[in-house]
Amino acid sequence: MVRLEALARDLAVGHRVHFLGQVGDADLPGLYNLGDVYLGPSRLGPNAVEGFGISIIEASACGLPVVVGKSGGTSEAVRDGETGVLVNAEDPGAFAATVRSLLDDHDQARRMGAAGRRAVETYFNWDRVVLAMRAIGRECAEAGGPHPPSG
Repeated sequence: MVRLEALARDLAVGHRVHFLGQVGDADLPGLYNLGDVYLGPSRLGPNAVEGFGISIIEASACGLPVVVGKSGGTSEAVRDGETGVLVNAEDPGAFAATVRSLLDDHDQARRMGAAGRRAVETYFNWDRVVLAMRAIGRECAEAGGPHPPSG
């Protein structure tokens, strides 16, 4: 984080950026609700990839539109054009333009945030996870399940 703090100072935006460090789970909803748009500019690294992106779901649950990089598992958490926007995070201009358009169009941002909240309530909840896990279990049982290696 020291590198990012130095970058913020070098770019003369240090007075506008707050590095909070570790934040407890109980404080997350309040912090999400302070924002207008959630930004997740994740991109593929040499030995790293963003997984599912639980923070994207958390932001959507708080009614925020999300703008995230098209990499890894982030596309599973965003319905492009509906709950947020997937952008090539390697293109800072496109990313900034997308964020600016949502900040300028409050109605669109509100619609995306509301759609994100509905998607979380509908698809990203424990009842649905349990149903999906049971279906997977049934499929494995019907297929004979995995067999231990012989030897």
